[in-house]
Amino acid sequence: MHTKFRVRLSALAILTIVGLLVQSAGTMPVKAGPATGSAREAGGPTPQAFTATVGEPFVPNKQPQPQPVSPDDSRTPTLDLPSLPPDPDKEPVDPAPPERDRDYWTTPMTETFEGTFPSGLWNVFDNNGATYGEYYWDDDDFKPQPPSYWSAWVANGGANGVDPQYNNYANNMDSWMLYGPFDLS
Repeated sequence: MHTKFRVRLSALAILTIVGLLVQSAGTMPVKAGPATGSAREAGGPTPQAFTATVGEPFVPNKQPQPQPVSPDDSRTPTLDLPSLPPDPDKEPVDPAPPERDRDYWTTPMTETFEGTFPSGLWNVFDNNGATYGEYYWDDDDFKPQPPSYWSAWVANGGANGVDPQYNNYANNMDSWMLYGPFDLS
């Protein structure tokens, strides 16, 4: 039994080493050498002289552009005057987003966790049951958002619920708190 395991482990180690060597061999840099006469005679690349101007980016294989014959060419655009008048049908666009009245927005639901919780359309449950302990959402008085006196905490409810003031989350929790359904139309 142990020899089969050792053989498999050795084969795995050898394959891993070979794979790493093949991968590293494919990414080794190659040092370029000077072009030999035989490469040029065989139609290989030949060195080309280039000129560069200080302050301009180098663009390889760029053909020199002919200089314009007359500096007052009518096809050359100018920045002084627009070539066409602005379209009267188009109005300028304001880059700021539109402002909305407070009555424009509808808040479908708010919750302060005051009173009985969960109630109404709230549904709280532990999605993995009692497998890792039963924990689900419930209201608690630890770190509420003023002016409320209550907040919700993920592990306060259930048979194994814990107080957030003294305990952290339990391992492997899958606690859910759902609200709805509600209509957004």
